Amino acid sequence: MSLMRRWIAGATLLAAATGTADAQLAYNTTGRFISGSAGCNQLVATNSVACAFGGFTLTYTGTTGAGIGSPSVASLGTFRLTGAGNQTLPPPSIAFELFINQTMPSVGGASFSGMVTGTVETIGGNTSSLMWSPNSTRSIGLANYTVIFDAIGPAANRGIAIPINNDRGINALVNVVPEPSTYLLMGTGLLALALTARRRNAS
Repeated sequence: MSLMRRWIAGATLLAAATGTADAQLAYNTTGRFISGSAGCNQLVATNSVACAFGGFTLTYTGTTGAGIGSPSVASLGTFRLTGAGNQTLPPPSIAFELFINQTMPSVGGASFSGMVTGTVETIGGNTSSLMWSPNSTRSIGLANYTVIFDAIGPAANRGIAIPINNDRGINALVNVVPEPSTYLLMGTGLLALALTARRRNAS
């Protein structure tokens, strides 16, 4: 194998390896509720938090993600609503903030925050129109996280519906933008390949 061919092969492999490394995400999520109610207000975000209001309890449980590919759908945690009665929000006004603590490909953090609104009742049957409406997109370094909103129902294109007595996962589309160095390696390799082909045609 000629020196030029070895260089092209090495550059191509290096570019592929760099792209693969960049595409892997590792993170954990935490959350906190913010309200004027003492039973629904946390100063510090933790892996498991609960908010008590009007006979109901809304619990958030965080998660850990490792080796998440790009692009893919990743879990950011789970809501669970339990209780009995009839309650409409607001009042009381309740906000929820979800934190992503990323460790790979770069270390950093970002948060999704929004209000919890709607009605939940168990009298005459279990019904819930509660939903969490956060900002939709956040970036940490080269990684982009976009919360997947509901496509149908009361929360369609506005947030995530929270059912009564059922877990509701919070998912996001994650995507890592390759570093400029990756594009440079790939471009240089392709240029060398083109020059080699041109020499062959000329000889």
